[in-house]
Amino acid sequence: MPGFRYVCQFHRDRFAAAIAGHGLDAEGIEDVRCALLAWLAENYPAMVLDHFNRKSCLGCGLREASIDLAPMYRAIGDAVARVKARRASAAAAR
Repeated sequence: MPGFRYVCQFHRDRFAAAIAGHGLDAEGIEDVRCALLAWLAENYPAMVLDHFNRKSCLGCGLREASIDLAPMYRAIGDAVARVKARRASAAAAR
């Protein structure tokens, strides 16, 4: 699993479920994880900073704040699509 630092096992599993079945290798999964963190930092900057400062699970913080996660899951889907498109483009260029 990619480089999650302060994410509980439950939320690691949720991330894995969100990207399951897309055929991504470890590098692609890490690219999606980084894109998700960038999206979260853009949309919830204070929460992301607090998460790192407290070394706490950001997923738990989102749940505790009762934040609608539908836009986040769309962002994950968009990131998966970008990674796959980039990989397909690179393979076609070879």
